[in-house]
Amino acid sequence: MSGSEPSSRERERIIDVQTHFVPASAARLLADYGASGGSFAGLAPNVTAAAPIRGLGDRLLAMDLAGVDVSVLSFAPLSGIADPRFHASLCRAANDGLLEACAAHPDRFVMTAVLPLGSPSAALAELDRIAGEDALRAMQVVAGETLYRPEEGGFEACAAVSAELGLPVLLHPSAGTSDLAPEFDVYGLGSGMHAMVSHALVAARVIQPGMLDRIPRLELVLTH
Repeated sequence: MSGSEPSSRERERIIDVQTHFVPASAARLLADYGASGGSFAGLAPNVTAAAPIRGLGDRLLAMDLAGVDVSVLSFAPLSGIADPRFHASLCRAANDGLLEACAAHPDRFVMTAVLPLGSPSAALAELDRIAGEDALRAMQVVAGETLYRPEEGGFEACAAVSAELGLPVLLHPSAGTSDLAPEFDVYGLGSGMHAMVSHALVAARVIQPGMLDRIPRLELVLTH
């Protein structure tokens, strides 16, 4: 190798696509919603303000130690929100917080959108609102948000728009919940086996009804 030829490490960049972040504005909305009796499930409500998932300093340090060049920020997986207006407001706050984080460190972070899939019109409106942002790289879908029936809800319409925009869809398992069967409620199976089962179930119900044939440009990324 000549002295001017770049090494393999200089040619390649390491990108982490599984980096959850809970912006302060979204955390406040969740806290207020929970205090008023609202219910939800997932990782976001279960972290303190000092947790690494709530800040970027520890994450940047960890990235440096691990040799990660860029992390793709996504909102911590959440599901089970029954109030459509709150859900739309939460997704807006989360996306704005993710974009602010990327703007503060544009060489280290890009982001995925979180959408209120339970309300297709609101989900499409939110995707349209941020579609032109340079930091936007994908759309994240939590399995439970589709009610495990992605072919019956608003997922396909959002997936079609994502494909038109060239944005992959990252499918994430449900987290912090065991809502498929009570057998998952013991021995830690909710965070172990349930995550993989819910993930595979939604992926299968995207593939088997022919959604990938109807949206041939859709890039579906199974993160687990």
